[in-house]
Amino acid sequence: MTIFSSPIYTFAQKDSTLKRDTSHFIPLVKHSAKKAAVLSASIPGAGQIYNKKYWKAPLVWAMVGGSVYYFIYNQQIYIDYRNNYRIRVDNDPNTSDNYSFLTNTQLKGQRDNARQSRDLSILMMAIAYSLNIIDANVDGHLYNFDVSDNLSMKVNQSYYMNTGIQMSCSFQFKNKPVYGF
Repeated sequence: MTIFSSPIYTFAQKDSTLKRDTSHFIPLVKHSAKKAAVLSASIPGAGQIYNKKYWKAPLVWAMVGGSVYYFIYNQQIYIDYRNNYRIRVDNDPNTSDNYSFLTNTQLKGQRDNARQSRDLSILMMAIAYSLNIIDANVDGHLYNFDVSDNLSMKVNQSYYMNTGIQMSCSFQFKNKPVYGF
């Protein structure tokens, strides 16, 4: 059996009576991702405005509004084909439909295609609405995330008399104040 041993390091506790200089600290902005998601769920685009991503709000409105428009459009076409098919198959000679140039099978096929397009519009509307909420939530979580080009990493080598060579890694944030405490 082999026993590995290493030197034991002990560190003294820092003096808690020293006051820290907090003049260069900037407190984090209180931002809630949950609030952004709830706002987007209630009014599409409101979460993007809350996250200060103003350019995304018109995209959300176009996406949700376009899918609602196509739902309404496809619903009207479906109702038109459905009503005309019902008129044709009721065997009442006093009624006439608008699609006399189509056979019963063709009219029924047009009705089924319109219903399928309407159902697809409902799916697209649900996807657009969900993406709106997901985008607001993700942007809310990344609100305080630093994406500047001033991030760097530096690897240092140092030599200590009794422990030998050690490697250390430090992150430096240049021209950027430190957030938090």
